[in-house]
Amino acid sequence: MQLGDTKGATPCEDKQSSDVNSVVEFTNGSSVEDGKETANEDAPENNPQFTTVYVENLAPEVNQIELHRHFHALGAGVIKEVRVQRDKGFGFVRYSTHAEAALAIQMGNS
Repeated sequence: MQLGDTKGATPCEDKQSSDVNSVVEFTNGSSVEDGKETANEDAPENNPQFTTVYVENLAPEVNQIELHRHFHALGAGVIKEVRVQRDKGFGFVRYSTHAEAALAIQMGNS
């Protein structure tokens, strides 16, 4: 995967995974838009250019590697990039395709 450092798996990996909240939605990778409930053809979930999953309510200790592990474990597709804003409690997981991102959201919310 994209994060080259996969060393350092710890026995508390389950705790780390549980700190990753499953509140996810599509974004264009540059900003989070208001009006998430809009049901129009321009909505992110209907737009094939959207391949990034926005994850909010992350615990302060969740880092890029832990978020990558959590989404990798879902097996939804190829993860291209993971970014975490630890001080703000959110992150982004970018997939290769819209379908993979959609699947990650479905799996993460079930």
